[in-house]
Amino acid sequence: FARQGLISLSSVVLSFTAGGFGTAALAAMTIVNRVTMFIYSALIGFAQGFQPVCGFNWGARRYDRVLAAYTFCLRVALLMLGLLGVLFFIGAPALLGLFRDDPEVLRIGVAALRFQCASMPLQAYIMMGQFLTQSIGYGGRAAVIAMGRQGLFLTPNYLLLPLFMQITGITSAQFFSDIFTFILTFFIMRGVLRDIRGKAAEEEQGGQEATNA
Repeated sequence: FARQGLISLSSVVLSFTAGGFGTAALAAMTIVNRVTMFIYSALIGFAQGFQPVCGFNWGARRYDRVLAAYTFCLRVALLMLGLLGVLFFIGAPALLGLFRDDPEVLRIGVAALRFQCASMPLQAYIMMGQFLTQSIGYGGRAAVIAMGRQGLFLTPNYLLLPLFMQITGITSAQFFSDIFTFILTFFIMRGVLRDIRGKAAEEEQGGQEATNA
């Protein structure tokens, strides 16, 4: 709910700020956001597949399996987004050319898409952290991560960066938002993973004591 609501808000702000640089900027950013949404939709689907595995093992107190599933899915997501990021970065002109042949739209759109491709692997860490915390009942922290990319950082970036960087502020806003959200997620996940590892160690120790008894 937090993520979708803030996506709507950031879209409104983007339309307002990009529109100030002309219709080409607005068209370019709209196309780029639609293109990247295909990738992030696949990532969300993958992360949603991780949720029942995570939730079941958390409920069964198999914290070791929660950690193993998270680590495996994070590696797969990093590999997937890393490869797609490279492909989309290289093929940005041809890809956006399928939608518009306006040179100004392509110039702005290619820059924006390449900025997003540069930070795309960070989304694997952000998304998996969000869905892990959501699945194990850490709802507050999951909401903060979800709000980070599309609200806490992106909307202010759309409003502030163009004041200093002009159109580059628009095209790079998502890139900086991803970096800030990654840092936020890192500190949140450091505590969450420490909690899970502690629970896993306690369960292992309890199992050994039961076996010895």
